[in-house]
Formats: sequence, structure tokens, C-alpha cells
Amino acid sequence: MEKLQRMKLGIFGAVALVLGIWAMTEWWWFVVEILQGLLAFALVVGGGLALIIAIRRMLREQASAE
Repeated sequence: MEKLQRMKLGIFGAVALVLGIWAMTEWWWFVVEILQGLLAFALVVGGGLALIIAIRRMLREQASAE
């Protein structure tokens, strides 16, 4: 029974891989647009985190200097 489940999983994985590769080649510019949007989002989140960390460090230095 386990062998049958592994076979089903392998077949499902192969079909998903083939469909994914086909979709990426067929809709390449859509994939590029998604990647551009994710890059912009990552830059916003990363910049916000860096700003928060910098402000916290400045506040800690001020508190320890007093």
C-alpha cells in the first residue's frame, strides 16, 4: 500500500513540475512582473526593518549615556 502512495506522489510531483515549467515559459512576463513586485515589497520591508533597528539602537545608546 505504501508503494502505491509513493507512486501516486511521484506521478503528481512529475505532472506538477511539467505544468509549472510550461506555465513559466508560456507566461514568462507575468512571472517577471511577480518577481518585480516581490523585489519591491522586500525592499520596503527590509528598509523599514533597518530603520526600526537603527532607531532602537540610537535610543538604547541615549538611555545608556544618561
